[in-house]
Amino acid sequence: MSLALTNGAQLSASTFGQGNAGNVRINARDRVTLDGISSDGSSPSGAFSRVESPGVGKGGTIDIIAGSVALTNGAQLNASTDGGGNAGNVTINARDTLELNNSSISTNAVSVGGGDITITTGV
Repeated sequence: MSLALTNGAQLSASTFGQGNAGNVRINARDRVTLDGISSDGSSPSGAFSRVESPGVGKGGTIDIIAGSVALTNGAQLNASTDGGGNAGNVTINARDTLELNNSSISTNAVSVGGGDITITTGV
């Protein structure tokens, strides 16, 4: 079982109001591939948990468990908050490999603390 998000496809859990953003959990036996951006260049492929302005709450977590994980050609993993809370965490557990090529894994918060990024490979 594999998952591929390409050409700007996204998994996203977010809120614009009171409350925490949701979590994104991907569990694939084989490969998770996040690749590219939308044809108009406005949306990267990826997984996101966000508290959008004027929301107030914590960003959710992004958890990926897979045989291998590839982020390429502008893909992103991001847990963030523009509101009054901590950003969520990003955790990747790849039994084999993680490929990161011209892509990003990040957490960010406007007014409080960013989240943690934990990467485990070759387990």
